[in-house]
Amino acid sequence: MGLYIADNAELERIEMPSLVSVFELAILRNPSLANVDLTQLSFVRQILFITDNPMLSQCWADALLAGLATQPAAVIDGNDMLCP
Repeated sequence: MGLYIADNAELERIEMPSLVSVFELAILRNPSLANVDLTQLSFVRQILFITDNPMLSQCWADALLAGLATQPAAVIDGNDMLCP
């Protein structure tokens, strides 16, 4: 089963620090999203989409993908906050 978080203009934070595994993960088009805590996430089995979240750091999205135990198909783009 996938986890889809999309098109939420008011969403500023996602906190799921205990989430370890999902089949698909999509975080899409959330204009106010600036903070995501997926500390324990280590498996995305099928595909990872993190796109068009202008307040989210591209470095964070890239680091999430790099830290996964397996590399799913991924689309990571349009996360425009400058990297620290």
